[in-house]
Amino acid sequence: MNVVFRTLLHKEIIDAMRDRRALMGALVYALFGPLVLAGALNFAIANNKEDKAIYIAINGAEFAPVLVEKLRQNYIYPLGEGSQDAEARWQEHPITLDIPAHYPEKIASAEALTLTLWVNSAEEGRASAQRRVRAVLQQYGNELATYRLVLRGIDASLLQPFSVALHDRASAQEKSGMVMGMLAVFVLMSVFVASTSIAIDTSAGERERNALELILIQPITTTQLIGAKLIAVSMLGSLGALLTLCVTSLVMGFVPLAKMGIGFELDALTIATIMLAMLPLAVFAAAFQLFCAFQAKSFKEAQSYISLTIMIPLTIPFAVQFMPHKPNWVDWVPVASQSSLIEHIAKGQPIDWLAVITGACLTLLLAGLLAGWLTRTLKSEKAILALS
Repeated sequence: MNVVFRTLLHKEIIDAMRDRRALMGALVYALFGPLVLAGALNFAIANNKEDKAIYIAINGAEFAPVLVEKLRQNYIYPLGEGSQDAEARWQEHPITLDIPAHYPEKIASAEALTLTLWVNSAEEGRASAQRRVRAVLQQYGNELATYRLVLRGIDASLLQPFSVALHDRASAQEKSGMVMGMLAVFVLMSVFVASTSIAIDTSAGERERNALELILIQPITTTQLIGAKLIAVSMLGSLGALLTLCVTSLVMGFVPLAKMGIGFELDALTIATIMLAMLPLAVFAAAFQLFCAFQAKSFKEAQSYISLTIMIPLTIPFAVQFMPHKPNWVDWVPVASQSSLIEHIAKGQPIDWLAVITGACLTLLLAGLLAGWLTRTLKSEKAILALS
């Protein structure tokens, strides 16, 4: 590293650290993302308790006391039996069970009848609640059918030639797919978000302050200038990813994921491995953001362009998730390659290192092409002075 390049790099880093308000604004995402993830998981766990009481309206409860007691045994209570606070969320658009008046006669004569369940599935929590109510009703119906067959001297097992025993072979770590998918998006976004402010300031900002023109009249090459800017911006993007992983590792210790059957561990070795995959992406993000910013005619225009680049780590993983049959080459695509690696590591699945290395090489190749284009562009007065 020659003296000129080292001086340029030092200048870019000092410039990035000098605007502490913009720096903190960029890095605060590293705290915001993991905290939102932990809060969302805590909320999901709190609302996923199987023994949580459900309150439903029962019309005709007096005709089927045994059925109503069966519901109570499964924590499904008629409205009016609980406290006002417990019933509050079930009173608006309640799940309603209609028991007809001829229920006792039909049951006594072993005739079929229909119980009607009214539900507004658009209401929060109603879909899962109605599934619990239907399961209890179905279970009670099966018990009645068994009793009727036994009373007639028929072996009830004839109706059930076999039973299905379900054993989930997925480990607790493999079940963490949802958490890992969200973590991958947060880490990928942190790379782009953390480098946004310095990418704009060191490109469109310098040009608007006429500092870029003064730098280029010095005995330096545009390759040295772009190289220094690329390293400074990518360092901030890498720092954002590292903070996100460290904060996630810390806050996940306060989330009772074991209640969801999920295992999660983000140790130092895992963080180091993920960071190795993030480094090429940080270089690509820096090159792409500098490229967009230098195409803008003003600081505000550059902000508009770069804000769109933050959508890249969101759109590519989502597009891959919706692919019915994902071809192998998708794991080589920048962003998709890093996202896939994070999910494989976190789920404890074997890593396809060939795909990882190929994806990293393609990511660096694209970054190099963008940097090369910028190097040529800055040799033009039209680009330096933002002339139309």
